[in-house]
Amino acid sequence: MEAPSSQRTDAGATSRATAGLEAMSIHQRARRHPRSRIVVEPLFWTNLQLELLRCTFSGPHPVPPATMKLNYPGDARRQAKFHRYFDGGDGHPEAAVRVLMGGSEVPLQWFPNLYFCLGGYRSILLPCSYFCLRDECEGDNVGPVPPVAAHIDHRHIVRMREMKLFQPCNGIGYNRPGAKLAKIKLRKLSSTPPLHEPYLVAVLIALAQQQWRTLGPAATKRVSGPKLLYTSGDGDFMHLYSTNISCTLIHMFDDPDTTPPVPQSLSIQISAIPLKPFETLHTHVGARLHCSEKAKTEGMSIYMYGQAATLVGFFDDNMGGEGTQTRQ
Repeated sequence: MEAPSSQRTDAGATSRATAGLEAMSIHQRARRHPRSRIVVEPLFWTNLQLELLRCTFSGPHPVPPATMKLNYPGDARRQAKFHRYFDGGDGHPEAAVRVLMGGSEVPLQWFPNLYFCLGGYRSILLPCSYFCLRDECEGDNVGPVPPVAAHIDHRHIVRMREMKLFQPCNGIGYNRPGAKLAKIKLRKLSSTPPLHEPYLVAVLIALAQQQWRTLGPAATKRVSGPKLLYTSGDGDFMHLYSTNISCTLIHMFDDPDTTPPVPQSLSIQISAIPLKPFETLHTHVGARLHCSEKAKTEGMSIYMYGQAATLVGFFDDNMGGEGTQTRQ
């Protein structure tokens, strides 16, 4: 499946826009645009923020056929509930994904909201759902658990923007000029192709930051591999966003005055997962979330390999295989 031309990233244009910025701190990059507000909450990010991060998208690419079938107790009930929430009259896609991926009988457990952190500024809450390994959330484990992946729906992002922009206009007495300005801002923010939504990049960064906070650099080594599920109203596909975020980039967000020793970029791969038939969706998503991917950069996150071993063991146990669970 090939992305429409409107959703393809012009890598050359992005490279030109960010030329010379790779060895600059976040604050230095922001100062190159004195007439623009660079440091804003992620809900109001535009292509400018993505260009300054040297963020590029590839895909969407179709996922290969699933080579394993995941069976769990209560699958039929969970699939029926997913269908009712996602494709029925209820219309709650985020609740549907939580039921499918984070139910009590599957290996993942879901939690609400992540925090995007930029040193020297208040942390920003990013509404979404994120998932952790259930066996790391239970038993003798205490404290925060590293996340595996996150999910958010496009309609949720749109509603949040509308509330942020129009709420100040709906106080005592209707603010007509303010509402008109809010509509202009909303149109500008809505002009980005849905699959290149800047808020998704912030969620991926927040997911990587959460992994680093819970595991530390000794465990994650050089890079972190966050993954994000995104539903966008496309009736045929759910999209999975994957990237590797380096230790250097994490430190740049911790301290916006940090200058990277080598050029930094953020390359995001988009995979298109077929929604139907619903009976195979969990298998497709699970295979993409739980596989151990080979990093393009040396020093792939140790946690990602350990994470895959844990989940493969869980699958083998539930499928009658010989795999055993391992705990990191």
